[in-house]
Amino acid sequence: MLKMLFFGLILLCLSFQAVGYEKVDFYFHKISLERGLSNSTVYSMTQDRNGNLWVGTSDGLNKYDGYHFSVYRHDATVASSICSNQIRCVKMDGLGLLWIGTMQGLSFYDAQKNAFENYSFSQNDDCVQIYDIDFLNSTELLLATNFGLYVFDRQSHSFLKAEGFPNLKVFSVLRHSDFVLVGTLNGLHRYYPHTGKSEPVSSLFPNSQISSLLHDSKNGIVWAGTEGKGLFR
Repeated sequence: MLKMLFFGLILLCLSFQAVGYEKVDFYFHKISLERGLSNSTVYSMTQDRNGNLWVGTSDGLNKYDGYHFSVYRHDATVASSICSNQIRCVKMDGLGLLWIGTMQGLSFYDAQKNAFENYSFSQNDDCVQIYDIDFLNSTELLLATNFGLYVFDRQSHSFLKAEGFPNLKVFSVLRHSDFVLVGTLNGLHRYYPHTGKSEPVSSLFPNSQISSLLHDSKNGIVWAGTEGKGLFR
């Protein structure tokens, strides 16, 4: 049931690409608060290797096994609880490890302990807010934050500002071959981590907030979702 639900959602999002293909009908069942979902505002989803669906909401992280929800919320009295209830992104790395971007920093889920490790920093009394995550390599995470583009070193647990990238609020990030596509409050940028060079990608995006990025590896197409300006590819 869970796999059907998850892949159904993905296929619906991509169905507008399938021009010329056989028409497929999709059937959906609403999973509401009455079923155990912690909040009706969902920002991000991913599926782990055990088939569990992880759902990031504005009031907690949800794990759905196809039948029941487990909800993870911040508890100020428990150091191993998730760092915030406002979940903006949930991403699985190449090792099957779960990383969560929140409005109060970065959380890593330790499945063996069923607990979280939390990482954060502040500037001028404002806490880092993480809107999106991608993986630069096996040891470094790319973070889209309110302070700009950052790299998190999972070995030293340190946050480093991406050298050479302009001081722009970043909402989405996508590693693409030898460069990184970065969606900002002011358009789409191409960033080269090895040289620190950054450049705007297209004149189609001036003064546009790039809220999401998706690479269709099958067709080599990059999709860019904007705030109020539509969908681009």
